[in-house]
Parts: sequence; structure tokens; C-alpha cells
Amino acid sequence: MKNLKGHAINEMCKLIFINNFNLTKEGEMITQQKFCLWIIIVIVLGSQLFADPFYMSVKVFDHSDYSKYAVFKVPSIVCTADNTIVIAVDARSGPEGRDWHPSDGAIKRSQDGGKTWSQLQVVVDGISKNQSFSDHRLIAERGTNTVHMIYAIEYAKMYHIKSTDAGKTWSKPKEITDIFKTYRDRWNWVVLAPGAGHGFQLHDGRLVCAPWIAKKRNHAENTSVFIYSDDHGDTWHPGGIIFPADGSEIFNEATIVQLNSGKYLANGRSFSKTKRRSIAYSDNGIDGWSKAEFDYNLPDPQCCASILRYDDKNILFSNNDSRTKSRVNLTIKVSNDDCKSWYAAKRLWNKAGYSDIAVDNEGFIYVYHDDWTLGNVNARPNRQWIQKMNLEFITGVETGKVIRNLFVDDRAEHANFWSIQQNIQKGDMQYGDRTSTIVSIPEHLVGQDWIRTANDSRHWTGESLVSFNTSKDSYIYIAHSDAISPKPVWLSIDNGWTDTGEDLINDESKKFSLFVKKYERGTFDVIGENGGIGQDMFTIIVKPVE
Repeated sequence: MKNLKGHAINEMCKLIFINNFNLTKEGEMITQQKFCLWIIIVIVLGSQLFADPFYMSVKVFDHSDYSKYAVFKVPSIVCTADNTIVIAVDARSGPEGRDWHPSDGAIKRSQDGGKTWSQLQVVVDGISKNQSFSDHRLIAERGTNTVHMIYAIEYAKMYHIKSTDAGKTWSKPKEITDIFKTYRDRWNWVVLAPGAGHGFQLHDGRLVCAPWIAKKRNHAENTSVFIYSDDHGDTWHPGGIIFPADGSEIFNEATIVQLNSGKYLANGRSFSKTKRRSIAYSDNGIDGWSKAEFDYNLPDPQCCASILRYDDKNILFSNNDSRTKSRVNLTIKVSNDDCKSWYAAKRLWNKAGYSDIAVDNEGFIYVYHDDWTLGNVNARPNRQWIQKMNLEFITGVETGKVIRNLFVDDRAEHANFWSIQQNIQKGDMQYGDRTSTIVSIPEHLVGQDWIRTANDSRHWTGESLVSFNTSKDSYIYIAHSDAISPKPVWLSIDNGWTDTGEDLINDESKKFSLFVKKYERGTFDVIGENGGIGQDMFTIIVKPVE
């Protein structure tokens, strides 16, 4: 991970000096030192630059475990100096768990890198008082185990609490609502909330939070404002305001990142026909914010997102990469040019909602998010997950010549047998979990990128089994078993698929008809279930448009 690289080099250098340098001539010793040291540095740096991808998925909240709660929503996550992970959530009462329903402010903690989690701990009791715990933000102070929480009650009053022991215990709440009165002459608000996700700490130690204020009780016509503290949260002060982009009535739930240029970028939610994120800039991260504008590189279904600096070069961004109102395709992206473009992306989940990002002291990345997969009739998220990964999982996993960002939604172990392959040929194993081989394939597809699937994934049922995108406009071919009839709905002419009249045949003499559809570069290509539980799984081949 990022801070282990230097440590490893130092330790290896110590071994060199202790064990390898007993030459008598000073010149020879220096030459030998330089030579061996260079070898070790290359080996260590190389092993880190090309580290194995790491990924782990953990469910942290499920409403079925708690009769008191119907919905868990508004994820927030931070990591402390001792590498404790603290997550916070709105634990809402039923039956629907809407914004104004009575709710508690709850947290969990992990001290083993997210593998196991503490019991749910209520830090703000709203349900017993018939009050809504109205959103929250966590802010972790660098180099300490201090965590701050900003939260609202009934979208009317704002409070601050903090923990100095990584979330074990919390201070008594202190109301800070009065500082928001200064914004009324610029935005005549009637409700307020801290937003979602994490807050921010500037290099000088200043704590920053970006709540939103709204002119309507139904949260319409809202925008982000900034509050800050220079004394570790003891007192809070009003900062600037961001006015929404032209064509959007809102700019809210903003998160902040400092760019390499020194400027600060606020990335917020918007309501507009563009279905894009909104961004604004400031020189100091507090005030003087530019008017918001749309970021056309970041599709968004009008939902919460998160942005966080990973290291000196890379910035992380998570949201639902959707150009409609559907909260699907939870994706994490990486930029190395101050968010002008995103050079890598990895789809993490199908039906998600809000998400937040944290990075621990070892460089592991955590995406904490809602899960809408088992939503009730009102599609409310009732589970939450942590996706843990390293940077290599996002930037360097299973890349073909054109295929990128393979995501398999099969929650059984079968997903481990899927892989991106290059140069498909006769004799290749068709599946990752079977020994069947391909004996016949159309000549024009030989040598193309393809996805080796798992035959046991034929048991999976649902709208989206696998997704990926391509670096070029491409034709996607599905080799689908002739033993399955009728074909699944997604593989129909109404959805753009055409039967080519060609076949793939394996060494068991099983025939798979080839269907084709054209996809644009960068589009997430979502493919559904096999459609025949007892029949062989499909195979995917990708051919760039010439």
C-alpha cells in the first residue's frame, strides 16, 4: 500500500548494509552498495506498482436484523489515526423510512480493516422522541482518533458532537443553528441539513462541512453553504454559499477536494435535464465559491456522490453512473488531472443509492453505500455494504485490448471464475469452472477480446448479471445456448440484439447461437441472466468497430 513502499525499501536497505557489504576496498564497497541497492529498489517498487488487485465485500447493515428499523440510509465513513473505521447512518423507522420519519443516528466501528464490525450504537436517539435524525456528516481529524459529527433534528436545528476515542464515546450535543441565520438574506431557507458523506479538513487543521439549506419544506430550491471550525469543533462559523448552476434548482450534498492547482473543488448533486453532477471552485475551500456549473464527464441520476483525494496524484469519485433517474451502476472512478477526466473506473454494484469513500492508513479504499436490491414497494434501501479494495483493483484489473471494468453480480462464489481474456482461439477453455473447450468459432471473431464466464452462473436470476465497458465503439457478441428457448427478454430484437446466424460450438457438440449488438465506447454494457438454469452459460466476445 502507499505508505508501506518506503518502509519496505528502508528495511531492505538495512539488510543490504548489514549482510552484504564487508569488502575491504572503499571504492568496491560503494559500487557494490549502489548496485545492490538499485536492484532492491527496483524489486520493491515494482512489486508495489504492480501489486495484486484486492477486493472484499461486507454487509454492515440489514433491516431484517433490527425490528426497530425499516431503512438504513445516508452512509458516512471515515478512518482514524489508529486505523479504526467509523461509519454512521440514518436508522429510520417504518414502514417506509422517509426523510421526515422518526429515526436514530447510529454508528458502527471496525478495527480489523472492515472484516468485522461492532454492534449498532445509537449516538443520537430520535425515535423515542418522535424526531427525525436528519442526515449527518463525519469529519476525522488527521493524526488523531477524533471524529466529529454534524447532524440535524427535524430539518430545523443543527448540532455538533465529537468523539476523541475513534467513536467509542461521544460528547454531549451542542446546537450550532444560529450560524445559519446569516445566509437568509442570500437564500431564505426554511429547512436545513448537513447533507451526506464526509466533511473535510484543510491543511492548516480547519474543519469544513457543507450543509444545505432549502426554501421549501419539501427540500426544493436548496443549495450548499459552508461552515468551519478553527478550534477542533468547539465553535463553528459561517462561510460562503454556492448558487446552483443555470438549469438546476439545487446544488446540495456537496463534498470537497483540494486540487493539485491549490484550488478547492466542490462536487454536488443537481436536478436538471442534463443528468450530470455540478461543480464549483474556491481558492480557500470556505468562501468565494464560483457559481456552479455542470460537469459533463460525470453522469448522475440526481443522487448523492462522494469525492476524496487518494494520494498526491489520484482523486477518487463514487456515484451511480446513470444517465437516467435510476440509481444503478455504482461506480468508483480515478482522476490524475484535477478531475478534468477519469482514467479508470470500476463498477461495484447494480442497484445502489448514496455512497461515501474513505482511505485507511494502508491505502485501502472503502466505498460505503446503500443497497436497493431488495427494496420494498417504495424502493427504499434496506441494506448497506462496504466495498473494500486497493487502487490496483480499480486501475489494473483484468483489462483486455478493449474490454474494461468487468463486474459480475453473481453473489455466489461463481463470480470468481469469470475473467477477461484476449485473443480467443479454437481450443480455449470456454468456462472458468469447467473444462469444455471451444472447437468452432467464426473466423472474423478469432483473436478478439472475450469474457470467460462461469457455467454455474446459469443459476443466477435477475436483471443484471454482468456489466463492462469498452475503450472503443464495439460489437458485443453473445454466444447463447441453442437448448434455451425462448431466449431471455434482454436478448431480444426489441432491445437491439440481432441473431447473426453464426454459431460457437464446444467439444461436447453443444451449439451456441451468436447474437450481436453495437455499443458506444465507455458505455456500461449490462447483460442479464442466462435464461436457462439447467443449460450451459453464454460466452461474450467483443469486436471493435473498424
